[in-house]
Amino acid sequence: MFPTNKSAAPEPVCRLRRGWTFPLGAGLGWTLGQVVGTLLDGELQALRIFLIPVSALAGGLTAFGVWVHFAGLSDMARDAIRRTRLRFAVAALVVGMVLLIGLYLRFVERVPLAGRAGSVAFLVGATRSGLCECAADNAGCIREMGLDPSRIRPCWSDRWLVEMALVLAYLWTLGSLGSVAGLLMIAARRPAPPSLAPQGLLARLPEAPPGYLDFDVWIDQKSEGVYRAKAWSGGAGFEATELFSLPAVLAEGGLCLSGGGALRGGSRGAGSADGTGAQQAGEELFRTVFQGELLKAFQGCLARAHGGPGVRLRLRLNDVPHLAGLPWEYLYDAEGRGFLALSGRTPVVRYLELSQGLSTLRVEPPLRVLAVISTPRGYRALAEADEEWRRLGEALAPLCAAGRIEVERLARATPAALEARLRTGEPVHVLHFVGHGGFSELRDEGVLVFEDEEGNGLPLGGPSLAYLLQDHPSLRLALLNACHGARTSSENTFAGTAQVLVQRGVPAVIAMQAEVMDETACRFAEKFYRSLAAGLPVDACVGEVRRALAAEGNPEWGTPVLYLRATDGCLFAVENAEAWD
Repeated sequence: MFPTNKSAAPEPVCRLRRGWTFPLGAGLGWTLGQVVGTLLDGELQALRIFLIPVSALAGGLTAFGVWVHFAGLSDMARDAIRRTRLRFAVAALVVGMVLLIGLYLRFVERVPLAGRAGSVAFLVGATRSGLCECAADNAGCIREMGLDPSRIRPCWSDRWLVEMALVLAYLWTLGSLGSVAGLLMIAARRPAPPSLAPQGLLARLPEAPPGYLDFDVWIDQKSEGVYRAKAWSGGAGFEATELFSLPAVLAEGGLCLSGGGALRGGSRGAGSADGTGAQQAGEELFRTVFQGELLKAFQGCLARAHGGPGVRLRLRLNDVPHLAGLPWEYLYDAEGRGFLALSGRTPVVRYLELSQGLSTLRVEPPLRVLAVISTPRGYRALAEADEEWRRLGEALAPLCAAGRIEVERLARATPAALEARLRTGEPVHVLHFVGHGGFSELRDEGVLVFEDEEGNGLPLGGPSLAYLLQDHPSLRLALLNACHGARTSSENTFAGTAQVLVQRGVPAVIAMQAEVMDETACRFAEKFYRSLAAGLPVDACVGEVRRALAAEGNPEWGTPVLYLRATDGCLFAVENAEAWD
């Protein structure tokens, strides 16, 4: 078994830094209050008892709040955005200090104390009010007013402006100081140390920077019918937030994209094969979410990625499970790249951010695929289940002969047989399920239909399947060629089969978000494994298949959904992958 590496700093270090963040910010705030109170001793003598503790409290809370926000981000976003914000915070601190010093030198008058050493400082203005009969020079006027702030204040008509400017400059400097303290206390991400795998076949590699620039879109609900989309790209330094409401055409749903073949359930699909409905829905969804500053950030990220692999769009829908059923895979940019998911430069994935990070596995060929083909009695026969197995074998025959990939069919599609195979024998890297699937409203969970010992149907809930798979770290991908494997409830993001598998530890899951034709499922598997065996990242593999299906006029190219918990799509590092295709 492989040890699991944390994606953030080690927990003891994290707790230590968190514990010292508030005291550091409070100490800096106390120091700033002490310095200002000393420099303006004549004005603030009575207020120093409040100024210093309030400054310390404000500095500590600011530092801790900044730490909590940025330490809660993960992946490349945390480190890159933290560095950018740190530069801005330091610049703001310098500006605040310059303002304070400038105001002090211009509007503070130090008056020597009569009869003893030392001096005391008072604020003055730029214009005399004429209310005081005193000397023309500021120091003389202050002495004649008996060093009494209440008598000195009326002597200048614009002194209130100076006081306001000093307060604002002080608050600006205090906030910047606390922000710098909080940002400095966040531990930078370090790559996970390598560790050896059992049997010498697999080794965990340090996490490498992804080829794609990640563009994360996190959505939550602000109020009834109003949503907030917050987007950022840590690698490119972009960040934007926009509010949106779903138009009626999306809120009502009803998008049907199946073709005219037999579905994984026995019925026949009925839908437009020209993709018109998909384009209209995808364009409406893109126009709704990608607007204003968020659209500018996305376009800026695309420009920054020019000449590189491209931009990976990572959708974070954990907080809005009722929006998971929208056709995100059909996002359509009418003025740009068309269907985003059909371009190799803009893959679309549904990212489930979890506490534990995953790093790439080096695989010494063969890459092992375990196929579970379930055709139980009492359920409609799958039109092309055996055909899918046959075509998969034919498509991968050259790679199998070369020892690059190995496809094994589970003798019996029972949970017990699956558990026994995963526990014994060579490590399995990919689980390929072919069968019936659905979503149980009663149990509020996705199900896959396995077989029992007599060959009858045995619905297995997503959590139960996850328990079978969770202690096998060599298993990096599950491909569920079954209807509704990606469907979830409107209340729980992790109710679906695919989602709960990712939650329990599978780095990537590909599942169908609706009913799918047998022919589509078969073609998807055939083309997908060719790309995967060539060493491509899993999101690039899915993109290759989408383009191939779209070129054939198949509107179901967007039905497969890729769920990732890995920070990028590089699940495997296949040795000598560049030498074979």
